[in-house]
Amino acid sequence: LNQLFFIISVLVLAIALFLAAVLLFKLQSSRYREVGLLSALGYGRRQISNMLRMENLLLGLAAADEDVIIKVEKILREIISASREESTLIKLYNSITTINDKKLAAQFAAEMESMTAGIYARAVSEGQKSGEIRADIDPKIAAFLIDNLFMTLQFSYAGDYYEERFKIYCGEGIDRPEKDEFVIEQILKFIKSALKNRGE
Repeated sequence: LNQLFFIISVLVLAIALFLAAVLLFKLQSSRYREVGLLSALGYGRRQISNMLRMENLLLGLAAADEDVIIKVEKILREIISASREESTLIKLYNSITTINDKKLAAQFAAEMESMTAGIYARAVSEGQKSGEIRADIDPKIAAFLIDNLFMTLQFSYAGDYYEERFKIYCGEGIDRPEKDEFVIEQILKFIKSALKNRGE
């Protein structure tokens, strides 16, 4: 019986390692395509490195056993930093989202959004299982709405139109570093009020 249990354990471990290898290969292939596209568009090593840093943060947060709001705060801080440092990349992303070609739009959307959509939805779903997040919210819709907040925030730091839009709504420019903590605090309050169980 012990020998059978050992054999089954070894087989389960081998399958898990195989699946991990497949996932890593797929991630690596996706990154090669991503880096190749950005290099072809003329972006340098530092710009590409900053973009991959954001992906690494998201993958790390997906595996971390942390409160969802803590994860959101880390993403917000990285968004503000990266949007200031690499506004050209954010403007490129904005341009791609307005492309007038349905086939290309679907391809770009799948490449750029699939990973974050999955990570955010899983984070919400796991929060629901632990009782941290209210159960009456659909994880995929919540992920979509959270990412919309992130996307608009990115554009507000990197695009002239969105920066002016922020001024109209909030009365001040978002470009002042001393305003960062206030912006993060307010977004966290908004997301927390939408997601958290009333008892928390």
